[in-house]
Amino acid sequence: MLTPLKIAYGGIPHDNGVYTFYRSLRAGLNGLGCQVYCVSIGEKARQGWKPSFIDDGCINLPVASNDLAAASRGFADWCAQEGIDVVIPQHSPEIVAALPHLPPALRVVHVCMDLFPEALHFYQQIAPRVDSMVAATPRQKWELLRRGVPEDRLAVIPFAASLSDSLDGPPVPRTPSQPLAIAWVARLNHLQKGLRWVPDILRSLETKGVNYHFHVVGEGQDRAWLEETLSRTLPRGRVEFHVDGGRQVQGRGRRREASRAQRRAEDEEEGREKKPQDWQQLWNLCVLDPSTFSWEEMRA
Repeated sequence: MLTPLKIAYGGIPHDNGVYTFYRSLRAGLNGLGCQVYCVSIGEKARQGWKPSFIDDGCINLPVASNDLAAASRGFADWCAQEGIDVVIPQHSPEIVAALPHLPPALRVVHVCMDLFPEALHFYQQIAPRVDSMVAATPRQKWELLRRGVPEDRLAVIPFAASLSDSLDGPPVPRTPSQPLAIAWVARLNHLQKGLRWVPDILRSLETKGVNYHFHVVGEGQDRAWLEETLSRTLPRGRVEFHVDGGRQVQGRGRRREASRAQRRAEDEEEGREKKPQDWQQLWNLCVLDPSTFSWEEMRA
């Protein structure tokens, strides 16, 4: 029988995969008597909270987020006060910086959600302080093994979806006259999601004569590029962009729910979330000197 654990998971309650994973993990582990907290640190992180996503496991530690040393120490102190057993840092800079200062008895687990080179390098750098690293696919595991992550610390656990939560009754058969419905539900960012392969994939369907309708649900810095490229290269009406509270069919005017200036600001903000220099910061945090909290330059 599983011993009830207290688990601290690094994340911000809003619409992204890291938080969705937390909610699924919490729902499963709470049933086994475990307590799972979604922990963010500092006022900047707190401003990113979306009220509709918050649950009673969300915690923000009120420390000065512009002082990384204080934020990291604050997290380590909170873990000691709360009796945390397991830390899942994900991409929280403050929690990553705290890893060298956590007691050896506190287990660290990391769930690998990305496959692009910067993320793989980050996983490689935190591996010495991670007790268990979870890959979502065999390919991801192979990439981590190739970078020297010990096999005895690696496990492959595919992401799963509960169809019972989304399907009401058996699937309805599709008739030959109905278009094949394809949906992209993810951030519109090529670096992280491979978005720029989408037009070629859809063009190959056109070449093969497939009757399809492509739905796009998501925001990100490459949205404008995708809209322009698909409207220029695909027949009118093939693509439908969905936004909060509505939809926009390709080729039928601009999005009504937000002005162009608003969209540009949203895309620029999305682009700042995980640009390469942010990953460089995370790599630097992995080699923090535990006594001084200074970091040395990473050498590739």
